[in-house]
Amino acid sequence: MQNYNNYEYLGRHSEMAETLNRYSHSQPLVVSTPISINKVQLDIKNARKMSGGQGKVFLLKQYKEQICVKLFDLDETDKTYPYIMKKRAKNVQNALQILANMSRVDSKTVLLFNQLNIPRCYIEDPEDGKLRGLLIPTAPRSCYKSFNNFTEKQCVTLNYIVSRNDRFINPNREPNDQLTEIAKWSFLDSLCQAINSLHALHLIHADISSSNVFVRWADSSTPKAYVIDAFNGYSDVGGNKELKHMFSDVYCPTSVLRCEYTPATDVYCLAWWIIHIVFGMDPEPIREARPGIRALKAKSSVVFSRHNYVVSNFPKARRALPSNFFYTLLDCIHQDPEKRPTSGELFAVVHDYWMNLSEGDEYKMNIHD
Repeated sequence: MQNYNNYEYLGRHSEMAETLNRYSHSQPLVVSTPISINKVQLDIKNARKMSGGQGKVFLLKQYKEQICVKLFDLDETDKTYPYIMKKRAKNVQNALQILANMSRVDSKTVLLFNQLNIPRCYIEDPEDGKLRGLLIPTAPRSCYKSFNNFTEKQCVTLNYIVSRNDRFINPNREPNDQLTEIAKWSFLDSLCQAINSLHALHLIHADISSSNVFVRWADSSTPKAYVIDAFNGYSDVGGNKELKHMFSDVYCPTSVLRCEYTPATDVYCLAWWIIHIVFGMDPEPIREARPGIRALKAKSSVVFSRHNYVVSNFPKARRALPSNFFYTLLDCIHQDPEKRPTSGELFAVVHDYWMNLSEGDEYKMNIHD
């Protein structure tokens, strides 16, 4: 079993400190006071523009492109849009107020800022207080993998760690060679912890898709998760019904049908990923066509096709996991959101399993523990 050598151990801690320094070298790390969209529009005039899932991203030259502006798309057709975005601005502000009081020398702070892509501040429309965007750091260096003799680099996303046939992370791996158990649980432990920390800030993610979870230190024996698009201002109460029928490559069918997104939505998606990553299977339903609006309106059974695929794999989970872990996962994908465990309860069993699995090994050295 591969353990950290001193060079890897020091290098990882060095990059975690570097990630923290992208926010501030002093207190506070973030601010809850917004900046005006008017000022931001001047800053992004000469910035490099990239497209995003919910808007546009501008890499700021004055920060050597280590900080970027994310501007949300405007919806001029929805009359409730101004109210919704003001509410989301308040949600982000409340979360940043909590984060601003965290000490930068606390190990929990270092860990949190290395698991979630936390904004330095948010951007508002000064006329009506709408949330217009975020000022956020770019992904840390360890989220990228070089290829083509180091002439190019690509961000390593969650789908790479799922696929057992992937040769991008480890080119020496045999076609059917899977990630080690240690690598899988190391990654899942940090992913569940990240989402649980987000819920503690009274926010939910609502879209834990493969493109929104990066893999840090992907070619090490203990890769970790780095979650982006987590601070869009979706509250942990109220259901976020404005998201309507929103879904990506992984989604909770009950949430999509009800247009209701809560912490239980995130718990469902976490369990979905756990099942596929642990058993090293390509999640074939990801490649299936997602249900269309007709199927959603008709509440067709096709909406649950991926759900049924997950449930059908539970016999493998029953054999491979302790019974309490198996039944926790089973509850996590219950069709009734009220009957699912919290993200904290799910993280507790994942972390306990990961600690027992890694007990006695050197890589338990407080790196993302």
